[in-house]
Amino acid sequence: MNVSLDGLPINVTTTATVGELVEQVRTQACSQGQVILSILVDGLDITDDDLEKWLASSTDDVEQVEFQTGSAGPLVIDALDQALSVLDDTDATRAKVVDSLTAGSSREASEGLATCFARWHQVHTAIAQSVNLLGLDVRALQVDGVSMEETLTQITELLAQVKEVLQADDQVLLADLLQYEFDRAIDAWKGAIDTVKSCATNSSIA
Repeated sequence: MNVSLDGLPINVTTTATVGELVEQVRTQACSQGQVILSILVDGLDITDDDLEKWLASSTDDVEQVEFQTGSAGPLVIDALDQALSVLDDTDATRAKVVDSLTAGSSREASEGLATCFARWHQVHTAIAQSVNLLGLDVRALQVDGVSMEETLTQITELLAQVKEVLQADDQVLLADLLQYEFDRAIDAWKGAIDTVKSCATNSSIA
């Protein structure tokens, strides 16, 4: 089996499946600040077409695998810009949830809060994945003088607290948490995004 990376042949460790080969090359690309953009197996682009099936297929049935990579920086910046937009959009929903809780409309509040949690999870995941793509150490990164590891942990703890209060059906405390305490989480997320975007910009320039 012949394997190439950005048009150049590379040596790889023998693998049983295409998925294991992809992971091996992905690790190599990440170490160089790159990400895999496309994968061609015997001339067929599998990046979006039946990817899971191809990843499980045996390398014994493959003659040529071609990988094309690109800088992780621009992809990370785009993903984090989208995460910022999601945060801003979700803030309006958070305000409606608080209003619903204050008015005693628990059903509307629960529906709105479910939407908020889904979007906050999306933002949190985008930050974590961006850190991994750039090969950054969350313990070394700083967000307003605090390590990013601690910052993300504090956000996770606040989300857990909100869930506990929701399960306890304490609508007054829930409204207070969302209206006053959650501003800290929003600011922390935005600070983390700015920090990672700065790293992504520097990696693109380099």
